[in-house]
Amino acid sequence: MDRYIARSGRRPTGPERAAIALFPSKVRNRDGTVSTSYQWFHSHFKPWVEDLDLGRWVPHQARHTLATSLLRHGATLTHIRRYLGQFSDRMAEHYVHLTSSDLENVLQHVWVAGPGTASPGALLTEDVTAPLSLKQAQALAIDLSRRSTPAEGGFCTFQPVVDGGACPWNLDCRNCGKFVLSGADLLYWRRKREQWRLLAEGARDDATAEYLHRYFEPTARAIDGL
Repeated sequence: MDRYIARSGRRPTGPERAAIALFPSKVRNRDGTVSTSYQWFHSHFKPWVEDLDLGRWVPHQARHTLATSLLRHGATLTHIRRYLGQFSDRMAEHYVHLTSSDLENVLQHVWVAGPGTASPGALLTEDVTAPLSLKQAQALAIDLSRRSTPAEGGFCTFQPVVDGGACPWNLDCRNCGKFVLSGADLLYWRRKREQWRLLAEGARDDATAEYLHRYFEPTARAIDGL
């Protein structure tokens, strides 16, 4: 940024700033949009990593670590793409993974009220001030499994359905007050939220985008509760 201002005498516009390379080449590159080559970057990255005494690493692993860290701290794929550049959904699947310890942390927040309830995202545990221990979470899951049945992205707690009956609302879980979200489905719902945001961003006008955001707002609140 400083180099751009020094050369141009002004700050870059939004589109210009978005096009500036994170590691710009110094050769014939007045606007800073041409990045350094991988080989040049690696020649500087390698000795730096060796000084850290971490073992042998390559730049791509740093990219993977950044993506994973952003995800674990609540960033969406849209945020990650802004930092790492565009990549395919297949590459996104490569970056988005959960370790066993991540899964245990997710399961400590087992159940929240679904989007069709009066308070979407409200924790359905006795003590809402602290996370459950893994043992408590497993016990609660066993108890709730007797009073619920799996549904897409969560569980149905409507007892006639749990007992094997047909759903009287034609499986409209999103608008049902008997549907709850599970912490084990957090990754599923984050993906859904990402899809909805992309859908709203691609709307043909602001009114449509606003309608989509408003329509998905209860579900977003339930996801935030997880």
